[in-house]
Amino acid sequence: MLTVPAYSQMGGGINASQGAGRAHGPEEPKVDPAKKKADEKAFNDAVKRIPEPEKKHDPWGTVRQSGK
Repeated sequence: MLTVPAYSQMGGGINASQGAGRAHGPEEPKVDPAKKKADEKAFNDAVKRIPEPEKKHDPWGTVRQSGK
């Protein structure tokens, strides 16, 4: 019987240059705190300008039985 290491756990294969099986997510770019705060303020202002619907839309309304 022949035994071999599991390369998916040892870090071998295509991504061997990344290290011995260590999963690294992409690094987040450095963001200026003032720009981040301005972006959040602009987003919140834009969300507040969205009008409320007059009637709630129920996509399953025709499927449900009327009466609860």
